[in-house]
Amino acid sequence: MSRLLRDACPAVGHGHRVRTSEMADLLQAAVANVAAAAAEAVPAGGTGAAAGGWDTAANRDLAIARINAMVTLVNELRTQVNSLLAQLRLARIVTP
Repeated sequence: MSRLLRDACPAVGHGHRVRTSEMADLLQAAVANVAAAAAEAVPAGGTGAAAGGWDTAANRDLAIARINAMVTLVNELRTQVNSLLAQLRLARIVTP
């Protein structure tokens, strides 16, 4: 990955290149964080007309907790992606 980044990083300022080791670290950390992110399935229960519904208060409460955890996860991933994009734009690897 370092060679790819070195080739992609333009010379900036007084001919200095963006520190590719820092960019590689950012990319590897972002990939690791996304790979480690896992959401749990929301429970479904019930039978007959209530099949697939939250048939008990415990299932309802667990579903609410897991949905909220997924919202938190999405927000954390969005923050990480936006940070990575900002760094890539600063390094002029990508353009807005």
